[in-house]
Amino acid sequence: MTETRPLAVKVGKAAAKLAAQKKNAALCSDCPLACKHIGQLISDEFLEIGPAPGVTAHPIELFARAYGF
Repeated sequence: MTETRPLAVKVGKAAAKLAAQKKNAALCSDCPLACKHIGQLISDEFLEIGPAPGVTAHPIELFARAYGF
């Protein structure tokens, strides 16, 4: 992961910036690693736009929480 981090940051920056601008409480992705990576990018580079989401999860996990499972 260390070897590919610069490329991952370059690819993920646009998504992280959009997510920060939305200022949602949760961030979800069908790829758990991508979701955590985007959340970390928001914390590292886009806090001036908005706070990092408090929850990063798979979409099914968010549905389960919404329905009280």
